[in-house]
Amino acid sequence: MTDGLPEQTEPIETFMTAGEVLERVLSLRVTAYDQSLLLARLRTLENMVLTEIHFKEPIKEIAPETVLCTASPYNELYEQYLLAQIDLMDMELAQYNLDMQVFTSTYSEYAARYRRDHLPHAGKQVSGYD
Repeated sequence: MTDGLPEQTEPIETFMTAGEVLERVLSLRVTAYDQSLLLARLRTLENMVLTEIHFKEPIKEIAPETVLCTASPYNELYEQYLLAQIDLMDMELAQYNLDMQVFTSTYSEYAARYRRDHLPHAGKQVSGYD
């Protein structure tokens, strides 16, 4: 401690695996849907994050041990998305709409934060806009 103030430490980013997301979702919703279907929906979201936010190549496969690219506190967006997808498949449209509002808010906040934290260095130029 310096001058009576606690030392500032960088927050520790934690990443979840696809299996951890499934486990959390299945603890919140009882569903008969196969794990492979939920993993396919999770891959769709992971590819959205990779291509739209990180500007990286999409993944072709996802397994329970796959580490997802979004760190805490924004890794909740995976859970929110899967809950919405389960509600959609169950035709629970009112709940789906609420879940998607929460997901969209988290996704937008994460995208803005990521872009703000990963700005190009000063002096970099964007090409291809002649």
